[in-house]
Amino acid sequence: MTQQNLVICIIAPANLYCFSDVAKALESSGCEIINSHMNSFDNHSVINLFLTGNWGVLIKTESLFNRLAQTHNWQMILKRTDARAAQDQALLPYTVNCMSVDKIDIPKHLENFFTEKACHLISYNSSRYQSLHSRVQMQSVNARILVPAESNLGSFREDFYSFCDDHNYEAVLDPDRN
Repeated sequence: MTQQNLVICIIAPANLYCFSDVAKALESSGCEIINSHMNSFDNHSVINLFLTGNWGVLIKTESLFNRLAQTHNWQMILKRTDARAAQDQALLPYTVNCMSVDKIDIPKHLENFFTEKACHLISYNSSRYQSLHSRVQMQSVNARILVPAESNLGSFREDFYSFCDDHNYEAVLDPDRN
C-alpha cells in the first residue's frame, strides 16, 4: 500500500494530560511519526505532528484526533500532504545558530539573506532570554536551511559571517548531519 502523509496542528489548553492523550491516540492509530514538536505558551500547548501511514491508518488517525479535539476543546488543523517533488537542483542541508541582543528585525534580516542566496528555510525556532551576567535581553535563533549545491560554499560562509558581523550577530553555520 502507498504511504501518505498527514500534518496535524493542535492548540490545546495546557494540562498534564494533553500530550498523554496525543501519545495514546498515535499509538492506537498505527501512524508512524516523521516529526513532532510540542511547546507550551502561557496556558496553551501547541503540538505539531508530521505523520505517515497508508490511507486506512490515516483515516483512523483523523477520526481519533477529531474526537479528541471535540472532547477536549482543542483547535486543530488536519491536512493530508503529498511528498515533496524531486528538486531540479541539488541542495545541501546546513544548521544555523545565531544570537544577538534582542532586536525585532532578526527574523527579517536572516530571511532576506537566505532568500538573496536562494536558500530554502526548512525550520526556524527562536527564543528570548535574559543573559546570566549582564541581564540584557537576548534572542537566539536556530534554523535549518538548504543551500544550492552549485554555490561556492566558501564564499557563502564568508558572506554569512560578514552579514552577521554587520548586524552584530554571533553565529555558527555548520553542515547538518541529520
